[in-house]
Amino acid sequence: MKKRIYVIYASSEWRSEGLLNVHHYSRCLSERGADVIFVESIGLRKPSIARSSHDKKRVFSRLLRLLFHPLRREGNIRILTPLYYPGPLQGIFFSLLRSRLAGMTRGYERIDWVFLPSFAPALRKAGAIIYHAVDNYSANPGVIPEDVMNVERHMCAKADLIFCTCSKIKDLLIKRYGTTDITVLANDIVDSASRDKCDLNDEILHPSLVYVGNIAKYKIDTDLIVELSRNNPGTHFYFAGPRGKGEEDAQMKGLETAENIHFLPSVPHGQLTGFLRKFNAGFLPYLLNESTSYSFPMKYMEYIKAGLPVWTTAMPCLSKKPFISYIGSEPIKIEEPDNGLKRDMEEYCSDRSWASRIDDLMRIINSRFDKRYSE
Repeated sequence: MKKRIYVIYASSEWRSEGLLNVHHYSRCLSERGADVIFVESIGLRKPSIARSSHDKKRVFSRLLRLLFHPLRREGNIRILTPLYYPGPLQGIFFSLLRSRLAGMTRGYERIDWVFLPSFAPALRKAGAIIYHAVDNYSANPGVIPEDVMNVERHMCAKADLIFCTCSKIKDLLIKRYGTTDITVLANDIVDSASRDKCDLNDEILHPSLVYVGNIAKYKIDTDLIVELSRNNPGTHFYFAGPRGKGEEDAQMKGLETAENIHFLPSVPHGQLTGFLRKFNAGFLPYLLNESTSYSFPMKYMEYIKAGLPVWTTAMPCLSKKPFISYIGSEPIKIEEPDNGLKRDMEEYCSDRSWASRIDDLMRIINSRFDKRYSE
């Protein structure tokens, strides 16, 4: 019987400031002995090199990897940087990628697992195809919505199995493309590799709220944050992570001048729990728009794991979640969780690991594809 190989078409680069579900799933598959090819993201839009320092840095970094390390290995995971640039030649780039992967997967039982719909033109029926939708991609900043919906339509048509991370995404895919065979598995997962150790030596002022992740204007409500900082002058608001990732303009006007708003660097993988425990509450000041309303912020679970109550805007995906206070016009009053509440938080997170989630996924995948490969 042939050994199985998973080709992961990723929504991120392998080396990322924050780990996404695509990184966790790839590592979990590798730990179970599967061979994995991690194809780094080709993005959803044409880079804006002239206007975006983030895009310029990303393109330069990709060129260096293509020149010196287009294929790397970490254990059972091979990381492939595809030669790609959107435009008239993209058909050639997709053809080159197909040919490269065909050689790398020859003799294997192959499953293509796609986390970004723009890879759809690169796919041919070399094995089973899974589409894993985690966002309303057509609402991402800078994209052409019609183009994104077109490739996602083809992606859904090619897929043998579709996963998504919330019921709103499922409803969206059904409405747009008539796709009905969709399994919802939320990203309500904690990273078991995250420990109490933390190398951060900065003094944290209290009471404090902390946001970790991409500090992007299409995600967070900067006007609301400025208003909160003015209405709560004794409360300190901390933001840890990259600024403006995925946007042309990374400037955070208004946030950078407030005395009680502070920026910290990204938190190293494995130190997030220890980092969060330096603060009094988690913070999710998200905009309510077509992008965020289809997202489940994984940082919510990391806040809970660290024993932090969560202050958030009224995101639909969090409407039935525990340990939440909603941001409004009233002053923010942060109360230390008592021992009973902390035990409830620990219990809530106890069986929500990436390992248990990949077990759920593998049961579905095996039941769907094992019969196909045995015929």
